[in-house]
Amino acid sequence: MGYSNDPSAQVLGRPWLVFDIETMSLLGVEQYITEPIEAPSNWKDPDKIARYIAEARQRQIEKAALDLDLCEIAAIGISLPLAAYTQTRGTTSEEDMLRGFWRFTQNTQSEGGVLVGFNILSFDLPILLRRSLYLGIETPPIAVDKYRHDGVVDVLDVLTFSGKVQMRSLAFYCRRFGVPFDDSIDGAQIPGLAAAGLWDHVETHARADMAAITALAARLGLIYVPTLEPVA
Repeated sequence: MGYSNDPSAQVLGRPWLVFDIETMSLLGVEQYITEPIEAPSNWKDPDKIARYIAEARQRQIEKAALDLDLCEIAAIGISLPLAAYTQTRGTTSEEDMLRGFWRFTQNTQSEGGVLVGFNILSFDLPILLRRSLYLGIETPPIAVDKYRHDGVVDVLDVLTFSGKVQMRSLAFYCRRFGVPFDDSIDGAQIPGLAAAGLWDHVETHARADMAAITALAARLGLIYVPTLEPVA
């Protein structure tokens, strides 16, 4: 049974592009993190104080992976009705990933199709647009307004009735709707995995998220999914 009582379900039958991104902290992000860090005022041991400050600064750096002005794109996954693929920084530059993504986007738009993802109005699309702006990459017109975003279907937005009810994670919704979800690699691990050059792990997570989003969108009746053949 689909989620056919939602207006977004009208995209069923239209061409679609499901996507998901993974992010990492910007190279050299330390120069942009200026928030002061102070150990508790009653601490006297200089080694403990130094360790506290270093650990707090590292948490700030890792948190930058979620900031559209302080992050870079580590991976992009794309799923189309008849194919799916994922690229990471292990084999492809950020610029090339972005240019490829926007080409697919333009093709989908020219066919009257829609972009589909999970939390893409608040996270993925703003970051894709901002990173493209920083890198001087031209982008097609994309509407990311909360209440007017023609051509964009955010599964989280649909499930929360545009933010009117509590937001939950992709993993939660997959479990509740009986959609398979591989959580062997957590999204919070991605910045560290990227920094360590473990791009196969990044790709594994990106593929899992994209597959889950595609299956969830289909389960809700938002898209029709024929049998997918992975593309290397």
